[in-house]
Amino acid sequence: MGLFVKATGKLCHTWSMSVRNWYENFDDEDGRLGGFSMEWLRSTELIQRVLPAPPARVADIAGGPGRYSAWLAGLGYQVDLLDLVPDHVEQARRRASAQGVAVECVVGDARALPWADETFDVVLLMGALYHLQDRADRLACLAEARRVLKPGGALVTSHVTRWDSLFDWYRFDSGADAEFRHIVDVDLATGCHENPSNNPNWFTTAYFHTPDEIRDEVTSSGLIDVQVLAVEGFTHLIEPPEGSRKGDGLKTLLADLRTIEAEPALLGMSAHLMSLSRKAPVVIRKITVAEVPEMRAVQARSWLATYPNPEHGVSLEWVQETTNQFSSAESLSEWAEIVKTAETDPGQFSRVAEVDSRIVGLLHAETQADGTIELKAIYVDPPWVSKGVGTALMQAFDEWAGETPVRLDVAVYNQRAIDFYRRHGFESVAGSERIELDVIPVIDMIRPRRRKFE
Repeated sequence: MGLFVKATGKLCHTWSMSVRNWYENFDDEDGRLGGFSMEWLRSTELIQRVLPAPPARVADIAGGPGRYSAWLAGLGYQVDLLDLVPDHVEQARRRASAQGVAVECVVGDARALPWADETFDVVLLMGALYHLQDRADRLACLAEARRVLKPGGALVTSHVTRWDSLFDWYRFDSGADAEFRHIVDVDLATGCHENPSNNPNWFTTAYFHTPDEIRDEVTSSGLIDVQVLAVEGFTHLIEPPEGSRKGDGLKTLLADLRTIEAEPALLGMSAHLMSLSRKAPVVIRKITVAEVPEMRAVQARSWLATYPNPEHGVSLEWVQETTNQFSSAESLSEWAEIVKTAETDPGQFSRVAEVDSRIVGLLHAETQADGTIELKAIYVDPPWVSKGVGTALMQAFDEWAGETPVRLDVAVYNQRAIDFYRRHGFESVAGSERIELDVIPVIDMIRPRRRKFE
């Protein structure tokens, strides 16, 4: 089987030591990726397709003993490596030192990265997803990778194909081994690979992806322009002849692998699959009158996802009835006038967030007679919540608002929004709870005078 990198999931207490044992006692990354390694040749080729010019910053998450990190540092990139296994981190440090390159190495969990938002130009997940059998853990890992990516930055993920153990069954003539056959059957049915007898030839706890699963998980995490490509392709099953391992023969072989790397009918024969994608930049801009219906649709979806709360007397039926009015001619006309006024009135601020030419959020604020600002509306389309849209809107708003005090109201049970506003300097106003629209309980929050660029 191929290279896998450790990460713990919800079953960590039962299998994490097995994974660690594999990497500390059986895995030989240098042996596998050294010498003639199609996995290494093709992986580095695909990674280079998305690399900006050095010295861009790259995160190698679950980077193991640091082969990819040292290679990238040698090309002039600023590289940070994170791995769950302390021995790997120490090996990566020694490798970087021996090669005379700088790599920042830390122990950590791929699902809870230690870095700030929008830190890296490129993020590599060259194995972190191998051992997360629970989809929720894989999505958490991808969400963290997206979080630390800069807008427009590239994500590279590596995966083992669903059919890898089936191919090994025949490649290594395992026909008489009933235990391994059971492992193969479970792999094919679920993707969850286990090695209960700890046979060093049968790998360790892992998850084997189908191409469609890879595309779905990466896309669901808010990445765009997703490509799923074969790494080794048919060379995983057919040993290249000596003449194809160097010179013109190797050039021809690599060219042929490029030709079929995205062919859906052939993806599954590769031991490893790689996805290339990017984090769409969030564009904050003024809204046009023609876009008011789209903006109101975003607001309606946000209401439906946020406000129904039977415990506080806010029924789904009431929210549905209310949001149905958002698309009425009267409502659209009212908002069209708001947009027109904001275009010329410096005391109003009305913006939308756009990702990949689609409106995914909106913000509207107005200066009051007392000189303070009221933040009247900020909504994010539910699929884009916690993906940087609200933060981008608030950053643009902060530049406009400067030092001026700001106030707003928020549903008392919308804890996600309350926490968001607190992160942006707002405080709840004691005793301000009241009912809005005859139904929704709200509280006021204020942000006192602040430095413009704090």
